[in-house]
Amino acid sequence: MNKKITNYTNEIAAKAFDEFQKNYENYFKGYSQEDIEKCQEDFEYHTLFLLNSISLNSKALFLDYCKWVRDLFLNLAIPIDSVVESLNLIAETIREIIGEDIGKVAEEYVEQGIEELKKASEMQETYINPLKNYLEEYINLIFAGKRHEAFKMIVSLISDGTDIKDIYNFIFREALYKVGLLWQFGKISVAHEHFFTASTQLIMSQLYPYIFSKAVPRNGIVVVGACVSGELHEIGLRMVCDLLELEGFDTHYLGANTPASGIVKYAYEKNA
Repeated sequence: MNKKITNYTNEIAAKAFDEFQKNYENYFKGYSQEDIEKCQEDFEYHTLFLLNSISLNSKALFLDYCKWVRDLFLNLAIPIDSVVESLNLIAETIREIIGEDIGKVAEEYVEQGIEELKKASEMQETYINPLKNYLEEYINLIFAGKRHEAFKMIVSLISDGTDIKDIYNFIFREALYKVGLLWQFGKISVAHEHFFTASTQLIMSQLYPYIFSKAVPRNGIVVVGACVSGELHEIGLRMVCDLLELEGFDTHYLGANTPASGIVKYAYEKNA
């Protein structure tokens, strides 16, 4: 697939949204200007994820996005029917603007995406977490603003022999998943989620003396980790780099919003 199809995102989203406004005026009853702008923004997200999924030849990526949208919109009391109509209009507009071939693929992706949208919402644990009790305590402490106590709990676990990798996998990662779901299900605000993420990043940074003090044999492999331009969600990547460091890799973490050319140059210099 031609990856440049994402260049059409704004044009397709704008045209599809205009059609939606004309054909489904009832959805906008009682909407403020801010609500209308958010709806238009949703069209841009839907279009971008669909075009990215097509360009990457990854239907799974788009289906995961549809699951996420389903749960979010249900908990915001936004009719799923409006999302279905949105996606159908976006697929039609892709056919008009980009062409028949990409249009057919878009319609296929949207058809299966709509099936996901119509499924029941779920929120469940799929496996047994060996540190479940500590996970719940960690979440409660952070939300109570007790970051120092949360850090002391983590250090106590490490002192008692808990592997740092298990701390990352079964406490930090799972806590962030749960907090993300709490936001998605409308239980907490974006501000709460940002505070939780920032607190976890702070605690992770305080664990670096423990990570780098471990006498792990180096394997000679250099890994450069960076989020490309526009991507600000860095904590997952930082966790991966820390875990690789614990496995003997020489990691270079560049952080969020890094220009692609800079990443390439840096990786080349480090023989990554």
